[in-house]
Parts: sequence; C-alpha cells; structure tokens
Amino acid sequence: MKNKIYFAKEILKSVGQSCEWKIRENFFYLGAAAGAFLVSFILLVFRNKGGMTIALLLASGYVFYWLLGEAKSYFRGLEGGRRTREEIEPLTRDGYYVFNDVPGNKFNIDFLIIGPGGIYVIEVKNPAKAGNVEIYYQDETIFLGSDPLTKPDPILEAKSRALWVKEYLKDVKGADVNNIKPVVLFPNIMIGHDEDCVTNDIWILNPKRFRDYYLPKQNEVFNPQEVRELVSIFKAHINANTPKFEN
Repeated sequence: MKNKIYFAKEILKSVGQSCEWKIRENFFYLGAAAGAFLVSFILLVFRNKGGMTIALLLASGYVFYWLLGEAKSYFRGLEGGRRTREEIEPLTRDGYYVFNDVPGNKFNIDFLIIGPGGIYVIEVKNPAKAGNVEIYYQDETIFLGSDPLTKPDPILEAKSRALWVKEYLKDVKGADVNNIKPVVLFPNIMIGHDEDCVTNDIWILNPKRFRDYYLPKQNEVFNPQEVRELVSIFKAHINANTPKFEN
C-alpha cells in the first residue's frame, strides 16, 4: 500500500456547513424571541398590560433561553468539525478523499473518507462537559467519565449513517460494497484504553489516533479505479443534493 501513489483532494461542501446554516437560523429566531420579550416587557411595565402579556413574556423568555442552548451546541459542533478536519487533513496525501458534511436521509454525515483502506463514516462529537475526563466504551455505550452519552447516541448515529452509505451504494451500483466502517471521533478528549474502543462494529477514537495508528494498519481493499468510482458517486450525490445558490 505504501509503495503506491494516489492523488486526492477535498471536494465540495465546507466543514460544518450544516452547523453554520443552523447557527444562522437560530440567530434569526433568537432575534424574534428577544423582540417579543422586549415588547411584552414594555407593555407590562409601562402600559400596565397583564394577562396575555405575562404569558408572552414568560414564553418568549423560555424560547430565547432554549434557542441560546441550541446555538451553543451548534457552535460546539462547528468547532469540533473544524478541529477534526485539521487533524485528518494529512490523509489526503495518502490517497484518501475527504467529503465534508455529506447529505443523507434527513441527516448529514460529518465526514465521509474514501480511500484504499476502505470507506469511513465519521460522526464527530464535541461534548460541552469535556474537561479532563476521558472517553470509555463499555456494554455498547460510550461514557464521558461516568456519564453515558446516549442523548443522542453517537454509536447509533454512526452505525445508521454507515448503513445508509451501504444501501445507497448498493442502489447506485447494483451490488454490495463492503469495508464500510462507522467511526465516532472526539477531537478534544482523550480516549481511555482505546484498544477497547476499536471493535469490528465501530471505532471510537480521537482524530490523531485514527489518522496515525489505526487507519495505516488497514489492508488495501480498494484499488485506485475503485476509489475513483466511489468518489465520483458521492460527488454526484452531493452536487444533486446541494441547492444551486450555495457556494
């Protein structure tokens, strides 16, 4: 594998593009909620309007607080995606194509990596309560310290996205494509005992460990022509599912 030369490049959508859209959308609704809160506050204090005004004040305040939390989660997602992209970038020199933010069936795949060692369906997680704790994997559950990460479940997300990739390729090619691996990457957290986090069903790693240790150990399963064919399929898919006004 190392004696062969491949050419690779980044294709199409930018890192975390769907997060950026969600952030813009959230800021619009945050502005609307803030405006409703301000209007109801003025009516209540200066016009002595009660009843429905109090209900509007409380509702708009709650919506603003909830949307602010949502915006923070999207910012964490964007930061995690950008950090991960920086750390997996060297793979593009080893014959791997990296697709950012691939649209699926009512979801987006954070990164889809295609190369001689297989297809890797990447789900990136950047939890708020990272600190100095480590990630562990036990009983098919990811733990952040002692807290299980189940809402949403990163394993279920990664596996369902990998299954979608497999079914999509079967639909396009008319034949099964194997060597599709679901991967959950945590860019800002150490993985405790990562040998326990790498199974036949899923890999749970930080990006550097994925890039430098586990991926180079994989056998070559696709030749250059097969890689180019797979890349062309997903390039066409992304182009077909990207609104024409996008850059």
